[in-house]
Amino acid sequence: MFLIVYIYLSSIQLTALSTPGKTLGELGLFERAEWCRKMAKNPDVKKYSERILKPFSYSQLEDIRNLLQMKGAKLPSPTGFFMVPNVKIDVNQVRKDKNKSPQPLDLLLSSSKYTDESRNAAIEELLTRGCMIKALFSLKSNPEIPEILLKAAFHPPTMIFRDLISSGLQKMGGIVVLSLYGFSRKVVNRERNKPLFYRVRYARYIINSSEAGNPRFALQAEKSMKLKLMSLYGDYQVSQAIETLLVYANSDDEEDRSAARKALMKYFESPRKKATVGTIKLPGGAEKKAVLYISARQQAYHAVKRILEEITKGDYDRTSKSADMARQLFSAWDKRRKSKWKYAFADAWVLDQNGEIPKAVEIYRDILANDPDFPQRKLMTAAFLKLARHNFSQGKISSAMNLYRVVVQLDAQPEYEADLFYILGLTEESTGDLEQARFWYRMALRRNPEHLWARGALHSLDTVPLIPVEIWELSTLIGGFFFMLGMMVLYTVRRRF
Repeated sequence: MFLIVYIYLSSIQLTALSTPGKTLGELGLFERAEWCRKMAKNPDVKKYSERILKPFSYSQLEDIRNLLQMKGAKLPSPTGFFMVPNVKIDVNQVRKDKNKSPQPLDLLLSSSKYTDESRNAAIEELLTRGCMIKALFSLKSNPEIPEILLKAAFHPPTMIFRDLISSGLQKMGGIVVLSLYGFSRKVVNRERNKPLFYRVRYARYIINSSEAGNPRFALQAEKSMKLKLMSLYGDYQVSQAIETLLVYANSDDEEDRSAARKALMKYFESPRKKATVGTIKLPGGAEKKAVLYISARQQAYHAVKRILEEITKGDYDRTSKSADMARQLFSAWDKRRKSKWKYAFADAWVLDQNGEIPKAVEIYRDILANDPDFPQRKLMTAAFLKLARHNFSQGKISSAMNLYRVVVQLDAQPEYEADLFYILGLTEESTGDLEQARFWYRMALRRNPEHLWARGALHSLDTVPLIPVEIWELSTLIGGFFFMLGMMVLYTVRRRF
């Protein structure tokens, strides 16, 4: 009776998810694949997790496992055993894709309909769960997803999809580290609690084998994720993150810099631990005592001390404690940051004097963006002006206009403003706005009455005669006077002769 009800309910659920009037078993291969793909659109986490982790008939599960293994699938042990895969690269593995075992989800998608309805119902149910697992991979910002998938990797019905889950988790990014790192750090006795031991081992494997397991790559995430990861590294004192945190502790971004420094200071809050010393064997059978392990606190201390030594050239308080030494390093960085743009200006000035104007201007731009009130800013004017005039001569109007804007901000000389207004007039004229173009040409002449280009451009647009009306009138009067004078002379000559 239970089996009949189970088959009926499964059929109803699947019909609702697939083509109306058909169960999943009646769909073709491509229709099933499309149905599975559509499940990734707006997945309901609560609904999917409940369905994925729901109990399943043991006998039906064994039947499906045997069926998948007969088709070539390699399945994990039903006991939940997990061993970290050995990565071995040799000549035979170059063609490993050709001999790769089929994935259970692909086999279930291509499965034909059987006469045994209970088997069909079991296949459809497991296929549904597999597609739901795949759909959850798209939710890369939800911290619940890695925990759900970790449970699914050891849940008997969905354990068959462990390879699929592993591949998905390894591509989810920093959210996996945030969700599973604390769990992966648990120390579990294998003999007392094997299931938990294997789960912890699996979580550690996922983190270590994914790109996000490397702090250098993980901290390239977007801002909020980056800040959360920095806090996590500090809370758990992750030794692999020390060098990366030190880089961000000297970042130009104030938020990143503050978060990284706060995380680094947490390394020095833990109690001191002595280094682990042991005996190692040297070539030839000789033995030697050596340091086998030092704590994350000691690693952070040595990393901070090394950088502080390089920056200060040994001029620092060597008697200070670990935390105080870190503060000395942060203070030294801050002092250098304030003088950083002075050194950058010196480099750019050399390029400027050597005629490498574009490179000099690029550095000048960087300086002005970070320190708008830089004391020697006026000395940059000549380089910007040269490049602006060069770009204008090459027909690069937009670039020249932007450079002239900087020139005017650096040194608001009337002739520079006139050049900028003239270029603005050209820009407006090119768009057909002649009235606005006249305005900018007049502004250019107001700032520099000797600006020939602006005067010529304005005259070319002006429909009024170039000679004022008063001169025309004067010319007419003078012409009339000489005409009358000529007529009078002619009349007098004729009277005499």
